[in-house]
Amino acid sequence: MNCPNGKYGNSTDFICYTCTPGCLTCTDLGLDKCTVCGNDGLDKYYKHLDKNTCGLTCPNGQFISASINNICQPCSPVCVTCVNTA
Repeated sequence: MNCPNGKYGNSTDFICYTCTPGCLTCTDLGLDKCTVCGNDGLDKYYKHLDKNTCGLTCPNGQFISASINNICQPCSPVCVTCVNTA
């Protein structure tokens, strides 16, 4: 089922439902079902690496990308946290 950005399809009733605010595209309702993150009008959300999760910050081991919008990038393996660079 194809739905526009900001919506996901339900194969049971064939209706496109609105994604959770902060998700530009999603597979279901919730910030842990986002495939692309965006803004909710107030806050900017960032896609965590290797997960379909968006958050207001990046988790430990990741930092907010300066070159790619709404994406977290990995820190160097020797770092638990990092800011603006690996």
